[in-house]
Amino acid sequence: DFISDVTARDELNTQTVTLFFADPSLSYLVETETEVSYAAHTSVETAVMRALAEGPAYDTDARATLPASLHIISVQMHDGTCYVNLSSEFEEDALDMNAWLPVYSIVDSLTRLMMTLRLFQPVCSGSSAMV
Repeated sequence: DFISDVTARDELNTQTVTLFFADPSLSYLVETETEVSYAAHTSVETAVMRALAEGPAYDTDARATLPASLHIISVQMHDGTCYVNLSSEFEEDALDMNAWLPVYSIVDSLTRLMMTLRLFQPVCSGSSAMV
């Protein structure tokens, strides 16, 4: 039983998702499809946020919307609301682009993943006063 429990936790899920990054002029969002892999004990929402933080593939013209230094503290779904807790680097190391691009990059990517998403609540280092 112990061996099967450890094996189950180490299994990877893979899913094709649509992520939204900035266009080369940093003026609007463009969608890109990619595969994310994540452990069985991790949510696909968390995998999407990690993929956004990693930025687009090098073979695309898309540009990152989130700083490379960003840490995803937690992603939780509750009654149709997605709570995304990000490290303070979201604000402190914000990229030089319209302020709405990073937020909509997250919202659009999560909404495309979960059509039942009703509300998005960003939290930065435990404080929801960021927006």
